[in-house]
Parts: sequence; C-alpha cells; structure tokens
Amino acid sequence: MTEPSPSKKMFPAALLLEGRPCLVVGGGRVALRVALRHPDRVRRLVLESVSPGIADASERAERRRTDEERARKIEADLPAFLRQWERMLLFAALDRHGLVEAMVQRRSTNDPAEIARALRGFSPG
Repeated sequence: MTEPSPSKKMFPAALLLEGRPCLVVGGGRVALRVALRHPDRVRRLVLESVSPGIADASERAERRRTDEERARKIEADLPAFLRQWERMLLFAALDRHGLVEAMVQRRSTNDPAEIARALRGFSPG
C-alpha cells in the first residue's frame, strides 16, 4: 500500500476544526492545497515565499527526477548529502564562518527515510 503524500496528511488538520473558518499559515503548497480544497474552512491564508509548483510539464518532470536523485542520496548517506548541500553558494556565509559541520552534525540526527519521503511528497515537480 502506498503511503499518502505529506500534503494529503495535512488535510485532516483542517477538517478537525469542526467547520469553523481558520487561519492557515505556512507549508507552502500544503497550505495552498488546503485552501483550495476547503475554502469554506479557511478565513485567512498567510503564505511566504511560495509557488503553486512548476507549470511546464517537462520542467516538472525534470524536477521530479532531480528530487528523486536527491532523495536517494539522502537515504544512502545523509551526512554526505548535507555536507554537499550546505556548501552550495546559497549557504556560502555558513561555510566561510565554519558553521557547516555543526549544522551537518545536528541535522544528521534526523531520519533519512522521512526526509527523503518529505522531499518526494513536497517536490514542486
């Protein structure tokens, strides 16, 4: 049996509100999905740095492939993946200040299977 995607697991949270409109914050596409599927339950929606996903089908397929490759690397060796990820240009300041290894150590305590599953489920592809 296939495990439901992380976004589908979030729907019950909106439904537990006994029909009262609520404020939905964060979660990006998860929050968008809840708002679109249950507009009567969402009084306000707060989104930050969010996108509904990738519109172009070929770009979406490429992103799914990329995220699947990342998920497999996470499952195979989370610390190695984190070291490579934290050294991207985006995080250059962390590397310059010697903070990467501490972050890798802290984040390596997470469950690689769960991180990979979240990446697959929340991928914009």
